[in-house]
Amino acid sequence: MIDVEALKAFLVSTYGVQFFLQYLGGKAIDKLTDLATKKELTIEEKWLLLFDRTLQLLCEKRNWEYDDEAVSTFLNDGQLSFEKLNDNKYASECLYKLLGQSYKLDYGEDIINDWQECMQECLVQKEFDELFKKYGLAKLSEIEDFNKEILIFKNDVLKKIDTLEGDKDRWKEREEYRIAKEKEEELQVALQEVEDGEYEKAIERLKKVNVWSKDQGVKYTCYYKIAYCYSQLARNTSDYKTVIKWFEKAEEISSPERDDVVLLYRNIALVYIYIGMKENKIDNYNKSNSYFKKSLQYLSDDDHYFFIDIIIHIARNYMDMCDEISVSKANEYLDIAMSLMYSIFVNCDALSEEQAYVLFHNMARTYYHKGEKEGKNEYFSIAQDLYLSVLEMKYTKADNLRFAMTNENIAMAYQYDISKREENKRKAISYYKVAKGLYQAEEYYDCKRYINNINLDIATVYQGLYNIKRLDEDYQQAEEIIDQIIKGLDYMHNNSFSVRVFLAKMKLNILAAKINFNESEQYVARAQESEEMLDAIIDQVNYEKYKYSFEIFKCELKLVQINENTDKSEINKIIDKLEEIKSATSTGNVNISNYIDDLLKRCSQIIEQLYTA
Repeated sequence: MIDVEALKAFLVSTYGVQFFLQYLGGKAIDKLTDLATKKELTIEEKWLLLFDRTLQLLCEKRNWEYDDEAVSTFLNDGQLSFEKLNDNKYASECLYKLLGQSYKLDYGEDIINDWQECMQECLVQKEFDELFKKYGLAKLSEIEDFNKEILIFKNDVLKKIDTLEGDKDRWKEREEYRIAKEKEEELQVALQEVEDGEYEKAIERLKKVNVWSKDQGVKYTCYYKIAYCYSQLARNTSDYKTVIKWFEKAEEISSPERDDVVLLYRNIALVYIYIGMKENKIDNYNKSNSYFKKSLQYLSDDDHYFFIDIIIHIARNYMDMCDEISVSKANEYLDIAMSLMYSIFVNCDALSEEQAYVLFHNMARTYYHKGEKEGKNEYFSIAQDLYLSVLEMKYTKADNLRFAMTNENIAMAYQYDISKREENKRKAISYYKVAKGLYQAEEYYDCKRYINNINLDIATVYQGLYNIKRLDEDYQQAEEIIDQIIKGLDYMHNNSFSVRVFLAKMKLNILAAKINFNESEQYVARAQESEEMLDAIIDQVNYEKYKYSFEIFKCELKLVQINENTDKSEINKIIDKLEEIKSATSTGNVNISNYIDDLLKRCSQIIEQLYTA
C-alpha cells in the first residue's frame, strides 16, 4: 500500500510537490514545445526535460504506465487548482489521480533512491552538462571526485530518510491515537443511537467499529448491541436467525466473568422461543431451555429477579411443547411445568407485578392444557378463575397486548369447558372478539398471527355450536371464517397452523355430512379436498398430535361414506386403524381416546345394522 507521508517527503526532497504538479500541468496544457527536438533550451526548459526523462526512466524501471494522454486529459478538464498546491493533502490527492492506481499499489519507500539513481543516469547525458555542474557534481572523467560526490549525496539522502523515518514514527503514533479516539467516539455515538431507537444507523456504525477494533471487550459490545438492534427490527424467522448469528458471535468471545453473560444467554433463549413460535417448535424450544439453563449456571445467588424469570420461562416452554411433543410425553411435560411454577409460587415471598402476571397467567394455561389432555372440567374451571384474576391486575390492563392475550386465553378455557356447553361457548366467542379487537388496534408486527389464531378458534367454537344446535348459520359462520383464513395462508414449512386450519375444515364438513345425511355428498367432497391438502403438507411437520388427528378424521370420513354396498372388510380395516391409534395415544390424551371410543361404537352399530342377519 502507498505510504502517503513518504511520498510527500520524496516530492519535497527533490523539487517539491508544487513544482512536480506545475510541471505536469504545464506539459498537459501544451505550454511547452517538444523539448527533445528544440535546439536551444533555457535553464528552466532543461530542468523540465531532465524531470521528464527521469520520470520516464523511473516508470520503465518500476514497470509503471506513463500515460501522457491520460495526464493531459485530467489537467485539461480543469481538475487541478494551482492555487491550492501549497496544501499537501490536496496535492497528494491530485498525485494519486495523475499518476494512476498502479502507483498507489506498487509504491515503496525506496522510491527516493530509485528517483535519485534515475536522475544520475540522465544527468550524465551531454545535453545536461550545464545542469550537471549546477547539481554540484564533477565531470564523469573525474571518477574519484564523482564517487565522493555520490557518497556525500547518498549520506545526505540517508540523513533525510532518517529524519523522515522519525517523522513517520511520530506521525504513526499520532495517527494511532487519533484512530483510537475516533473509535471510542464512534462507539459512543452508536450506543446513543441504540438508546434513541435508531437501530439501522447503530448497526452500520457498530459494524465499522467492530472491524476497526482488536479489543475483545469492544468487539463483544459491538456483537451484542448489533444483535439487540436486529431483534428490535425483526419481523420474521429469517430476521430472528440473523439475531441469533450475532448473539452467537458475542457468545464465542464471552467469558463467565462478564456481568452481562446471564443476560446474553437469556436473550438467546428468548430469540429461540420467537423462532419456535413459527417453525420447529420442539427443536427451538429445547435450544431455548438449554440457554436458560446456562443462565442459571452463571446466575449469582442473590439475583432473585432473574432466577424467577428464567424458571417461569423454562416452565412455559415445557407447557407450550405439550401440544406438539409426542402424545405419550405431553402430561410429563405439563407436570414439569406445573412443578416449576409451584416451586416459585410456594418459595418466593414477594413477586413483582410482572412476575405475578407471568406466573399466574402460565399456571392458568397449564391447567387449561391439563384439562384438555385429561378431560377434566375442574381444570378448566381453575384456569378460568386464574385468568379472571390476571385480567384484574393493573399490570395486565396497562398493556393492550397483555390484555388481549389474557382475554384470548380466558376464551379458550371457556371454549373447552363442557359443563355448560352452549353458555360457555357463547362466552368464549365474546372473549375472543374482545381479544381480536385489541390485536387489530395494535401495530405490533406479529398481530396478524394472533388474529389468525383467534379466527380459527372462533370458527372451532361455531363448529361446536353447530354440533349442539344443528343450525346452518353456525356451519356457515365457521366455514366462512376458515375459508378467509385459507386465502391468506402462507404454508410455511414446519408451521403447524396450516395443518390446524385444514383439520378444522375437514372436521367441520365431516360433522355436516353426518348431520345432513341425505345431502352428505357435497360435504364429503369438501372434506376430501381438505384431506388432499393435508396429505400434501402433513409430512412436513413433526407434530404427532395433528398426525393422529388426521388419521382419526380419515377413518371417520370413511365411516360417513359406508353404505349397504361396502364390504365388511373395509370396516374392519377402519377398526384396526382406530385401535392402533388408541393404543399409541391412551396415556397422553384422554379426549383423543374418548373420541376413538365413540367411533368404535359407531363401527359396531354399522356392522350390526348392515351385516347382522
